[in-house]
Amino acid sequence: MEEKTNYGIVDPLNVLRVVAALCVFFLHTTIFTDVSFFAERDATFIFRTPAWAGVWIFMFLSGYFAGKGFISGKYSLSVRGFLQYYKRRFVKIIFPTLCFIFFCVTVIQPDFVPNNPDFLPKVLICIG
Repeated sequence: MEEKTNYGIVDPLNVLRVVAALCVFFLHTTIFTDVSFFAERDATFIFRTPAWAGVWIFMFLSGYFAGKGFISGKYSLSVRGFLQYYKRRFVKIIFPTLCFIFFCVTVIQPDFVPNNPDFLPKVLICIG
């Protein structure tokens, strides 16, 4: 019997989550972008996104997907299930983010970490 897989199927809720994240990203790019360059081309609408709505949508869908993992049986409602859930969140989200922050800080300002010894512990416990 053939096993049916969902490979290649795009979940529309994940697409909506990406659009919500892009709304926030585009609004934040106005800080670093010369918007007058785009004003001549009538393309400034790209940067005027409802970032507040993007945050709400992103957080709502993230909570939905987290709960869906427990409801669907991917994680059990036990200590072991919660540890497995948080372990996967750490490996997929937190650890890459910490590596990216550390890489950026050491490349952009190599003297920052030696001059601020309390930086790494603060970042590791997410209060930095």
